[in-house]
Amino acid sequence: MRGHRLARTVFVLVAAGAASTGVGAADAPSGRVTIAPSALSGATVGIPYRRSVKVRGPNPPYSVRVTKGALPRGLSLSPRGALEGTPRRSGSYAVTVSAFTRSRAYVAFRNYVLRVSRRGGKPSFADDFEAGLDKWNVWGPASAFSLVSGWAGQGASITVGPSTTGSTSSGSEMASLWLNWPAAHAGAGKETWYAAKVRFPTGYQATTGQWNWFLEWHVDDATSAYPGAYSCGLGVFTDYPVTSSPGSNPRLAFRATGGSVTSPQQYVFTMRRNSLKRGWWYDLLVHFVWSPDAGIGLAELWLDGELLVSRRLPTLYRLPSGAASYNYFGLYNYRLKASWDASVQFDRIRIGPSRASVASTTTTP
Repeated sequence: MRGHRLARTVFVLVAAGAASTGVGAADAPSGRVTIAPSALSGATVGIPYRRSVKVRGPNPPYSVRVTKGALPRGLSLSPRGALEGTPRRSGSYAVTVSAFTRSRAYVAFRNYVLRVSRRGGKPSFADDFEAGLDKWNVWGPASAFSLVSGWAGQGASITVGPSTTGSTSSGSEMASLWLNWPAAHAGAGKETWYAAKVRFPTGYQATTGQWNWFLEWHVDDATSAYPGAYSCGLGVFTDYPVTSSPGSNPRLAFRATGGSVTSPQQYVFTMRRNSLKRGWWYDLLVHFVWSPDAGIGLAELWLDGELLVSRRLPTLYRLPSGAASYNYFGLYNYRLKASWDASVQFDRIRIGPSRASVASTTTTP
């Protein structure tokens, strides 16, 4: 496995188009008024759903309503764009959402397909760590891994410190539990959902900059010759400059990457400064549609039940041979070398082909 390089330029790509997984499809709005998002994330029967439809243009405010088709029973769209409720029936629902001025003049539309899946299903991978770490490949010294009191029952802890080895970069340190399932979980054309509980203990301290990764979809070794081919991941960002000193204003960050390895693209989302909660079990839900194509790839992030990111962009790399890359998934503690110990704790990991298959971990007791 390779060490990570710091990203200095962030490219944001948003592309509307039909998704092979049916998450949504869009037609371009007319004129200077736009309706976002370009696609709606899928919903699940019996699980509360909330999404915002926003109108941007030169003469706000605008209102919206469904002008063609019908939303599934249990969902409604308010004039201000709040799409919410609890769907009662599965299926695909094609609707047209139109925007209107204050004087009720029509200005734009966007077509959506909202897919509602049945509740239930089984994850393809599940681990509550009650039986230890046997399901995982281990990268790093044995001293980095331990079992702790988790979100419910037993959890896993990864601790790195001044003497930790295992990273391929001399300026960093890393330990990880990772899965070598590229064909089943992160190959081109796949749709995968990941749920996890993650906690930063009260004394957790990140190093400065974009380096403190704790969940990664580690880009495969075939891309090692291309410096811009970064991994997808969740990390803790702090203020610059990048050093091994304690970082200020820590906050969670999400990075999605892909495209051509000769012209890679990234999207990075960060929460507000100094918002990291210590001693709190974060409820994370991540959804990827894996593809090097901008019109198919999708990256979504829910944090404690709130949808924060929904972006269409390449999520895999296209190699010069034309083949698509794949990613390994892992639980990480990866940072610049520092003079103190830092632990990250994990529990209730789920991976599955649908939101319904991992939904058992998306509520807090």
